[in-house]
Amino acid sequence: MVNTTALADSDQPENPIPVIETLEEEQPPAEIQEPEEMPTQEPQETSESPEPEESPTAEPVIEESPEPTEEVFSEETDNSSIQNDERKTIVCHLTSSPTNPFEEIEVANPSVLDAHLAHGDWIVDANNPCPPLQADEPTPLPQPTATLQPTATLQPTPTLPVQPDITGSIEFTTGDYSICQLTPTTITATVRVSLPEGVTARLQTSYYIVNPPNKFSPTTYWVYNNVSDGDEITVQGLWPGVDPGDSVVEIHFGARLSYPENGIDTELDTAGLDVYWYPWVCNLPTATPTVPTPTPTATLATPTVTPTEPAPTPTPLPDPQDLETSYFCAGDGVQFSVFNPNAYAVAFDWQSLDDPSQNGSGSVPAGESLMFFKGPVGTNNVRVSWLLPNETPMSVDATNGSDFCIDEEVTPTPTATQPSGSNPTPTQPSESNPTPTATQPAGPAVTPDPGDPPSITTIQEDPLPTLAPPAAGGDPGALIPVTGGDFSAGSLAHQLFLNLGLVFLGMAFVLNGVTNRMAKSK
Repeated sequence: MVNTTALADSDQPENPIPVIETLEEEQPPAEIQEPEEMPTQEPQETSESPEPEESPTAEPVIEESPEPTEEVFSEETDNSSIQNDERKTIVCHLTSSPTNPFEEIEVANPSVLDAHLAHGDWIVDANNPCPPLQADEPTPLPQPTATLQPTATLQPTPTLPVQPDITGSIEFTTGDYSICQLTPTTITATVRVSLPEGVTARLQTSYYIVNPPNKFSPTTYWVYNNVSDGDEITVQGLWPGVDPGDSVVEIHFGARLSYPENGIDTELDTAGLDVYWYPWVCNLPTATPTVPTPTPTATLATPTVTPTEPAPTPTPLPDPQDLETSYFCAGDGVQFSVFNPNAYAVAFDWQSLDDPSQNGSGSVPAGESLMFFKGPVGTNNVRVSWLLPNETPMSVDATNGSDFCIDEEVTPTPTATQPSGSNPTPTQPSESNPTPTATQPAGPAVTPDPGDPPSITTIQEDPLPTLAPPAAGGDPGALIPVTGGDFSAGSLAHQLFLNLGLVFLGMAFVLNGVTNRMAKSK
């Protein structure tokens, strides 16, 4: 339902002053200036007026009143004009008459309609009827006399109605706010009413698009009669959206609370709400060129369905494994390497944690190792970093700890030299056989039966060789009497290999000592 706005002061009818020159001058000025706004009442004919009573305050001049113009007051003219113009709107107009405060009029000009709505008039419909008119008392015409002359001091002064002593207020439940809504949508606004207890008033709400200028819309009104304290009225308005090139988008909601009484619509309070968008609220949408879809003109052939082979199912790769680091001694330092256990090459970065300036990168092939850093003698800490196939960062640290790759100098121990000569080979006498020994198996004691023969268990053991008595004329050699083993006999090859091994061991110690001394001197 479209609502009302206030009528300008210049459009309000004033109290008529009796003037006898013409009947047209007795009509309200609004009806003379706007002939299209024809009142629904028929003009009062002069012949129907009763005999005027003599006014004690005014002396009218005797002048002949002309007949009313049929063009203005003809009922046929009014009906034909209404039928020919369907855009006319019936408005309930607030008059200043104490007997008929409301009057239905027809308005066709939009600017005049806005002025009536701003004055407090409203559009008549089923929910907002206009109160019925009351028959005005006929205004008596003064008896024309030649001697009466009106004076300015006797002009009647209109009496203004007393303004009602009522207060009220309205407010929107939210204040002005920005919105990042690039497409058109519906925005709602809620008005809260505050009035004294038991008092009802009239609420008028409005909405229109303020910006951009190319989307400006006329104001839409809603009227709610008999609102009371605590009522919340929700209205809706269209958000036009944001287009490329817009610098500001804004819509406005308005509200007016009034108290109609004695033909006067007294304004109690007003409120407003702005919803807006600026480029700083959110990014402006980028214009997308519209490419017209080509319309085929030729007759399309029936498509032939070609069977397609199913796509091969990709074999999932095994879970990625971490790189493995190791080190080994290399001359005068520690050499670090990395091993890749995956089925694909892995690119990595490395950095010395002891000296960050030493860093680099490399790529280790699948299933291979790659040496990437050689540190000095001492403890070295290295970090290796790489990315998994899903871009997850990984790293591993490597260190040689206390393994400094330095061999300690060992003092060679002198070895005993086997005396030359041949030791006699011990001979086993043929008659020396071991004597079997009877043993009792472990277990609980068993009392033997006197009638059974004793059980004897024979354990075969390898007898230890014993040395034969030395020959009378030979060199006895070196004997070890503790164990009874014979180490005097040995081949020449065995002694040669033993001596060569000792020689090479000595040379190794000497070379190791020289290498360590050279490393320390650097």
